[in-house]
Amino acid sequence: MSLLDLAPFAIAFFALCISAGGLLAIRQGYTERVEEIMGKVNTAQKSLNEVQEKQIEACQQEVRDLKQEAQRLKREITAMRYAFKKQGYTIEINGEFVTLIHEQQSKQKRTMISIRDEDDEEREDV
Repeated sequence: MSLLDLAPFAIAFFALCISAGGLLAIRQGYTERVEEIMGKVNTAQKSLNEVQEKQIEACQQEVRDLKQEAQRLKREITAMRYAFKKQGYTIEINGEFVTLIHEQQSKQKRTMISIRDEDDEEREDV
Protein backbone atom coordinates (compact mmCIF):
# COMPACT_ATOMS: atom_id res chain seq x y z
CA MET A 1 0.00 0.00 0.00
CA SER A 2 1.36 3.28 -1.01
CA LEU A 3 0.76 6.78 0.23
CA LEU A 4 -1.44 7.46 -2.78
CA ASP A 5 -3.69 4.55 -1.84
CA LEU A 6 -4.21 6.05 1.63
CA ALA A 7 -4.94 9.57 0.32
CA PRO A 8 -8.72 9.04 -0.24
CA PHE A 9 -9.05 7.60 3.26
CA ALA A 10 -7.10 10.50 4.73
CA ILE A 11 -9.22 13.02 2.84
CA ALA A 12 -12.44 11.29 3.97
CA PHE A 13 -11.20 11.19 7.57
CA PHE A 14 -10.20 14.88 7.39
CA ALA A 15 -13.63 15.81 5.94
CA LEU A 16 -15.36 13.78 8.65
CA CYS A 17 -13.34 15.56 11.36
CA ILE A 18 -14.13 18.98 9.87
CA SER A 19 -17.86 18.10 9.67
CA ALA A 20 -17.91 16.84 13.25
CA GLY A 21 -16.08 19.99 14.40
CA GLY A 22 -18.52 22.17 12.48
CA LEU A 23 -21.48 20.38 14.03
CA LEU A 24 -20.02 20.82 17.51
CA ALA A 25 -19.40 24.53 16.83
CA ILE A 26 -23.00 25.00 15.59
CA ARG A 27 -24.35 23.09 18.59
CA GLN A 28 -22.29 25.23 20.96
CA GLY A 29 -23.59 28.38 19.22
CA TYR A 30 -27.18 27.17 19.62
CA THR A 31 -26.53 26.32 23.27
CA GLU A 32 -25.13 29.78 23.95
CA ARG A 33 -28.07 31.40 22.19
CA VAL A 34 -30.57 29.28 24.13
CA GLU A 35 -28.84 30.15 27.41
CA GLU A 36 -28.94 33.84 26.49
CA ILE A 37 -32.66 33.65 25.69
CA MET A 38 -33.37 31.72 28.89
CA GLY A 39 -31.52 34.40 30.88
CA LYS A 40 -33.60 37.15 29.30
CA VAL A 41 -36.82 35.21 29.93
CA ASN A 42 -35.86 34.62 33.57
CA THR A 43 -35.07 38.31 34.04
CA ALA A 44 -38.38 39.33 32.47
CA GLN A 45 -40.27 36.81 34.62
CA LYS A 46 -38.60 38.07 37.80
CA SER A 47 -39.46 41.69 37.01
CA LEU A 48 -43.04 40.68 36.17
CA ASN A 49 -43.29 38.81 39.48
CA GLU A 50 -42.04 41.86 41.37
CA VAL A 51 -44.58 44.10 39.66
CA GLN A 52 -47.39 41.65 40.38
CA GLU A 53 -46.34 41.34 44.02
CA LYS A 54 -46.50 45.14 44.34
CA GLN A 55 -49.94 45.17 42.69
CA ILE A 56 -51.17 42.43 45.02
CA GLU A 57 -49.90 44.34 48.05
CA ALA A 58 -51.59 47.51 46.82
CA CYS A 59 -54.88 45.64 46.30
CA GLN A 60 -54.63 44.06 49.75
CA GLN A 61 -54.05 47.48 51.30
CA GLU A 62 -57.03 48.88 49.40
CA VAL A 63 -59.20 46.02 50.68
CA ARG A 64 -58.07 46.72 54.25
CA ASP A 65 -58.83 50.43 53.79
CA LEU A 66 -62.26 49.69 52.32
CA LYS A 67 -63.09 47.33 55.21
CA GLN A 68 -62.18 50.05 57.70
CA GLU A 69 -64.28 52.57 55.76
CA ALA A 70 -67.22 50.13 55.69
CA GLN A 71 -66.97 49.66 59.47
CA ARG A 72 -66.88 53.42 59.98
CA LEU A 73 -69.90 53.90 57.73
CA LYS A 74 -71.83 51.17 59.58
CA ARG A 75 -71.16 52.94 62.87
CA GLU A 76 -72.23 56.24 61.32
CA ILE A 77 -75.45 54.72 59.97
CA THR A 78 -76.20 53.17 63.35
CA ALA A 79 -75.71 56.56 65.02
CA MET A 80 -77.95 58.30 62.46
CA ARG A 81 -80.68 55.67 62.87
CA TYR A 82 -80.52 56.13 66.63
CA ALA A 83 -80.71 59.94 66.30
CA PHE A 84 -83.63 59.73 63.87
CA LYS A 85 -85.41 57.24 66.17
CA LYS A 86 -85.01 59.68 69.08
CA GLN A 87 -86.67 62.39 66.97
CA GLY A 88 -89.53 60.07 66.02
CA TYR A 89 -88.37 59.04 62.55
CA THR A 90 -88.17 55.52 61.20
CA ILE A 91 -86.03 54.73 58.17
CA GLU A 92 -87.09 52.09 55.65
CA ILE A 93 -84.84 51.15 52.74
CA ASN A 94 -86.42 49.46 49.75
CA GLY A 95 -84.06 49.04 46.80
CA GLU A 96 -83.30 52.48 45.41
CA PHE A 97 -85.75 54.31 47.68
CA VAL A 98 -85.39 55.42 51.28
CA THR A 99 -88.57 56.24 53.18
CA LEU A 100 -88.55 58.47 56.26
CA ILE A 101 -91.61 57.95 58.46
CA HIS A 102 -92.33 60.64 61.06
CA GLU A 103 -94.42 59.03 63.78
CA GLN A 104 -94.66 61.76 66.41
CA GLN A 105 -97.19 63.81 64.49
CA SER A 106 -100.90 63.06 64.85
CA LYS A 107 -100.83 61.34 61.50
CA GLN A 108 -97.89 59.57 59.98
CA LYS A 109 -95.93 61.52 57.43
CA ARG A 110 -93.93 59.57 54.84
CA THR A 111 -91.13 61.08 52.78
CA MET A 112 -89.68 58.99 49.95
CA ILE A 113 -86.15 59.73 48.80
CA SER A 114 -84.66 58.30 45.61
CA ILE A 115 -81.01 57.35 46.00
CA ARG A 116 -78.68 57.26 43.00
CA ASP A 117 -75.24 55.76 42.87
CA GLU A 118 -72.39 58.18 42.24
CA ASP A 119 -71.60 56.21 39.05
CA ASP A 120 -75.10 56.91 37.69
CA GLU A 121 -74.73 60.64 38.38
CA GLU A 122 -71.35 60.73 36.63
CA ARG A 123 -72.81 59.02 33.56
CA GLU A 124 -75.63 61.56 33.37
CA ASP A 125 -73.17 64.47 33.55
CA VAL A 126 -71.30 63.26 30.46
